[in-house]
Amino acid sequence: MGKVFCAGHYSHGSLDLCTDHYRCLIRSGDGLLHLYGRGSRYADLIFVPDAGFSPEPGPFQLELERKDFCGETDRLKLVCRSEDSVRSEITFFPDRIEFKAERTGGAPFLPEAFYLGRGSKLFSDKLFTPGWPDRTLPLGHDLRRQEPVRLSPGLLSPPPWCFAAQQENGRWMGFELEPEEEEFDFYEFDSVPGRDHAFCWSVGYGGCKAACSRLSAPALVLRFDLEDEYELFRRHAETIVETGRFRPVVRSAPAWHRGVALCGWRFQGSRQDLCTQANYEEHITYFQEQGIDFDTIILDDFWGDPRRHGIWKCDETRWPDLRGFIEKRHAEGRHVLLWVCTYGSGLPEEETLDGNMQNLDSPAWRQRLRDDAHRMLSADPGCYNADGIKYDFTALLPRKPGCCSVCGVGYLRERFRVVYEAMTAVKPEALILCQSVNPYFTPWQSMIRLNDFTALPCHGLEEMRIRSRIAQASGYGLPVDPDHVSFGAFSYRGGYDFFREMESLGIVSLYLNREDLADPEFREILRALVRRNLLRHRS
Repeated sequence: MGKVFCAGHYSHGSLDLCTDHYRCLIRSGDGLLHLYGRGSRYADLIFVPDAGFSPEPGPFQLELERKDFCGETDRLKLVCRSEDSVRSEITFFPDRIEFKAERTGGAPFLPEAFYLGRGSKLFSDKLFTPGWPDRTLPLGHDLRRQEPVRLSPGLLSPPPWCFAAQQENGRWMGFELEPEEEEFDFYEFDSVPGRDHAFCWSVGYGGCKAACSRLSAPALVLRFDLEDEYELFRRHAETIVETGRFRPVVRSAPAWHRGVALCGWRFQGSRQDLCTQANYEEHITYFQEQGIDFDTIILDDFWGDPRRHGIWKCDETRWPDLRGFIEKRHAEGRHVLLWVCTYGSGLPEEETLDGNMQNLDSPAWRQRLRDDAHRMLSADPGCYNADGIKYDFTALLPRKPGCCSVCGVGYLRERFRVVYEAMTAVKPEALILCQSVNPYFTPWQSMIRLNDFTALPCHGLEEMRIRSRIAQASGYGLPVDPDHVSFGAFSYRGGYDFFREMESLGIVSLYLNREDLADPEFREILRALVRRNLLRHRS
């Protein structure tokens, strides 16, 4: 793994470090860390080991213990002290630098953000963010240094807490958060740019966390000498395992998880009244007549009562025999997923939080979840015997401080866990389709959904390439559902290449309606794609 080569010069309080990936120079006892990527002539980053609860730099002290630093070591740790009872450690490893800050005491306060590396300077002018771009932009993963990166739950819930900057030598450096088990009480990870290359990092709590005296922020990890912006996500997923901060789950999945999926969202026209058993049967017949077969069908939103999204039970006026529909698909060798979401509408007040969120502390809600899982997935009489769920709107979380024993992304993580465990307790091979590419969330999903793309269709293929590369680097081998270049109605003539390339992005996932299949060229692309990937007759 390499070594850290270091030399201390106590007469003027300086320290030099060198590894195979970066150099660090601390000069004149000012505590500034001048960081160079391998081969860089100029510092890519001047890092100030200062932290606190305001973005403005404050007084701090870097403690250089008076001992011989000369020689090589596996790691080197320095201690820093800032105002507001903040103590931090900076640890140099051969491949990375970790900055860990905590508030050790004081009067209780309601944290909005913990600012790390206050007063630092970043000299790169190209940033890469895994957060999905604004829908008004054609592509928005590349930002300038002056544009803040905000990594909060959204279309991804959440994204990886990592972003990259290009070094002076053309290679890349990365900035990431690596929380311990008790540190998932934050909401987002942001960059905070300022004038004249000023830069720092923010762990945002977003009003989720209750007042506290002590607070430990996740480790801020700095990397250098990365081949490209995507290597950051692979190294992040590897390092949180190597450091013991995370233990991935390695599981085998049945072949049908990777088969051709057909989602009903577009052929039900995104409408409540068209999500009916009769319509789904009619469309399945039509697709088969057009040579479009599938392994799994997803019943999308509104198979239940749209006024009661918190009650996972079918609307029998539109689905008079959901069990019969599912058993018919099983007889054909196919599988069925049911769409569910995080809304608490229809739940009793004691089972909800902050308006419309599920109350994870409620024993009644936990029992309801187990009952819902049994009704949806069990083969027992009166149950539906479905094969899994498409779990949507998973970014929603309560923002009222102290309303739940878990908060921030910890709330999302706990909800992922209890839903996954409730479903797989009933049917161990159930497919749990979720929308997080964050490696810390992988134990509680069977497949990563890349989610909707709603900007111009001509940019959809490139956007999904980016999303898929991040998911494949972060997902520990989980299959990827590339979703579509848009969930809205547009001509698929502009999307031919997307479907020609879909196999490299993940599984074959089709959101189609009859108008799409009216295009002969597109229909032939789909037929060939389905033939190559259909698993139903081979399993």
